[in-house]
Amino acid sequence: MSHFTSHASTSHTEEYRSTSPPLVNLLRSSKWSESLSRLRSHPQESKYISTNGETCLFAAFHDCTKHVPLPVLLGITSIKGNSQLISKKMRDCTVLDSILLSLSDLIRMRKRIPDYEYRLRFQVICKVLEMDTRVIAGDTLKYLFHFVRIWLDYGSRSNLSQIKFVFAVTDVILYVNQEKRMRLNGQQSFENFLNRLICIREQCEYPTEFLLIALEQFGSDGCIEYDKNGHTPIINVLESASLFGRDVKTRYKVLKKIISICPNSSQLPLGKNTKPNGHAVYPLHIAIQKGVEYSNGLKLIMMDCTCALSYKDPSSMLFPFMQVASAKDAKVDTIYQLLLANPNVIADS
Repeated sequence: MSHFTSHASTSHTEEYRSTSPPLVNLLRSSKWSESLSRLRSHPQESKYISTNGETCLFAAFHDCTKHVPLPVLLGITSIKGNSQLISKKMRDCTVLDSILLSLSDLIRMRKRIPDYEYRLRFQVICKVLEMDTRVIAGDTLKYLFHFVRIWLDYGSRSNLSQIKFVFAVTDVILYVNQEKRMRLNGQQSFENFLNRLICIREQCEYPTEFLLIALEQFGSDGCIEYDKNGHTPIINVLESASLFGRDVKTRYKVLKKIISICPNSSQLPLGKNTKPNGHAVYPLHIAIQKGVEYSNGLKLIMMDCTCALSYKDPSSMLFPFMQVASAKDAKVDTIYQLLLANPNVIADS
């Protein structure tokens, strides 16, 4: 964490202390009790911005090895008019990275946290994101999934408040990372969460166990959602070669979980309005295109959507069994199983 620590020169620090209000100096010195008292008696000092763009939040988080207590964070972020608290310099740190590191330490220590405190900590994260969405910087997602790994290793699977908190934090950060804005009033939390979680794995590696738990939590509704590309979660799993393509066992495990949690999810074709050549593209067509073998997921998808056997793949205009037969490494057993599931397709072809 050394690269987060302030490298200000002694002269700059002295100049900063001489020109900044007492609250800022107390925060830089990590004097949390005194900072909280000063914040309550002189709230206007929290709006301070130096000539080079440093704010009181920068002062609090200038050393990421020290964790800012929740009351101090709440006090600063809840004051009206503090819309410019995230300075340009803070985006290099960032304050959100520090908060995630603090949360990781709390989970690792297995410290008991009251339910209300989870809600307050989530409010702080949302407030920081509202101030400036660019607080999600280069390493923020790395720290997010570090927090996730710590929770998987040290957290409580029986603590409902903790589980809700972990997923709420992951959801809001992934949403803002993709949309570059906070949700509008009325937008539903966890909307398209599974699609984002699946797709972000191409950028950030995280334990498959977390995705499986997420499917348990949100799969019944989340597995039928379409993202902006017209993909459902099962299509995103199949389309992402770098995501699961080299790990057939993991892909099979995820496909099995999706279908068990949300039966008939394989019946949802690509895109609500996307029909190349007037034909729907089903997950079965995509699975065959991607070379998914019968025993490694193709059977699961076929049994979940036998109707797709009667539809031609729009790109090749071939029925599924013909798609397999036309491949260079065509598997006779796979062709046989597809025909056995729908022998009438021969008459149609």
